[in-house]
Amino acid sequence: MIAGGGTGGHIFPGLALADAFRARDPKSEILFVGTERGLERKLVPEKGYPLSLIPIRRLKGESLLGRLRTFLGIPASLWHCQKLIRRFQPDLVVGVGGYSSGPVVLAASMLRRRVILLEQNSVAGLTNRILGRFADRIFTHFKESASYFKRQVSCLGNPVRQEILEQFKTTTKTSQLFTVLILGGSQGATPINKAVTEALSPLFRDKIRFLHQTGEKDYPWVKEAYRQGGFQAEVFPFIQEIGRYYKEADFVIARSGAMTVTELAACGRASLLIPYRFAADNHQQKNAEALVQAGAARILLNEEVTGKRIALILEEFLKNPELLQTMVAAAARLGRPNAGAKIVEEAYSIV
Repeated sequence: MIAGGGTGGHIFPGLALADAFRARDPKSEILFVGTERGLERKLVPEKGYPLSLIPIRRLKGESLLGRLRTFLGIPASLWHCQKLIRRFQPDLVVGVGGYSSGPVVLAASMLRRRVILLEQNSVAGLTNRILGRFADRIFTHFKESASYFKRQVSCLGNPVRQEILEQFKTTTKTSQLFTVLILGGSQGATPINKAVTEALSPLFRDKIRFLHQTGEKDYPWVKEAYRQGGFQAEVFPFIQEIGRYYKEADFVIARSGAMTVTELAACGRASLLIPYRFAADNHQQKNAEALVQAGAARILLNEEVTGKRIALILEEFLKNPELLQTMVAAAARLGRPNAGAKIVEEAYSIV
């Protein structure tokens, strides 16, 4: 039973882990548990896994009345989750973070089921900090997040979706131009989109190829900016086969959510990271700083992001391919493409 979600940063590691369990034993029975309001409602069925929905609301970021409603609903959520666990009879319950994992992990602990947690970020999320005392093992990507837990922690990395690794392995780079991939998350990031289009200099016209995920809202005007400037660019509201575009890219400009930095390391890609400043506990900045300290990335804080700054950084890497290769090697040293399989093996030993 894999519980949690809300955002892609929680759901995608859960899906990657489910695939790793199936790869080890195709007969594995897997059930996801989430909420009506989370992205799991769409993403889990698309991957062919069953999903059960539970009645629970988040605590963080809610009004006082909203938090009160959540507290009052906890007993009903626990009872619902206990019923679900008794019916499904899981050998193992996995909490992947997000508020929907809370009542499932608590109910599993009350019923004496084996529990593991995945913590994707360098700063442990509120839900996992609370649930850590009930887990048999906690798996992290960043060694910094181990300090938030008193139970046994294994720093094995975040599971990466197998399809991304396969796309990366089977793709051949199609252009000799210096290629820059811009990612603002699944919804896009307007500040990044604006800064990159402001950075478009005639000096780059025949030297840089751009691959740009804009989000639905900004797609029309970003596409038009490249067209008017005569730049070589492929612009998308959302990139489905992201592994293929990691392979095409020499350099990546992106937010620094847990799964983005995990994928950059697994694919060995140098990057400029622009943390989302409203991320809980400022975890995106901490994620980015971990890559910067390893020599795998540069960082620009939101207030520092301008077209001029990005243009100077692109020009620097164009003129210094050796610097780029040093960062690529540093990113690859951080990569853990086999994290899912290793977590599965430890999970079997726990059970």
